[in-house]
Amino acid sequence: MIHFAICDDEPAQVQFLSQLVTNWCAGRGEVCQITCYSSAEALLFAWEEAPLADILLLDILMGQMNGMELALSLIHISEPTRLGMIS
Repeated sequence: MIHFAICDDEPAQVQFLSQLVTNWCAGRGEVCQITCYSSAEALLFAWEEAPLADILLLDILMGQMNGMELALSLIHISEPTRLGMIS
C-alpha cells in the first residue's frame, strides 16, 4: 500500500489531487491510502506524531507556512533516508 499525504488549503484542489492519486493507483493496480491536510501546520503536527506518508503532495502557496517551508521542516525532523525532494 502507498500512503499519500495531500496538503492544500483549497478544498477543490484537495479533491482534484485525491482523484488523480486514486486514478493513478487504480491504473497500476496499487492500493493507496490518502490523508488530507488543510494547512502545513496540521501536516507537520501529524508528521511529528507518526510520519506515515510515502508520498507528499504539498501546495506551495498556503497560509502562514508555505509548502517549501513545510518540506524543509519535514526534512529537518525526519530520518535522512526517509524524505527526499524531487525538483
